Amino acid sequence: MVDEFIVAVKLRPGTCRWCGCTERDPCPGGCGWADRQQTLCTSCSHFNKEIQTVSGRKKIAQRLLEA
Repeated sequence: MVDEFIVAVKLRPGTCRWCGCTERDPCPGGCGWADRQQTLCTSCSHFNKEIQTVSGRKKIAQRLLEA
């Protein structure tokens, strides 16, 4: 069972809100900006869809616990 916890997201233009990559330090394999504010990279854009559902949030929580 996964305990409940809160993830706070700090939005900083030029830094991905999920992985922290930047233009100077992109994700392995490369990525680009998925939003105009430059706070979400293309490698992490699937998290925005997942976080909108209970099953998606469970998947994200499991990945965080495994990391």
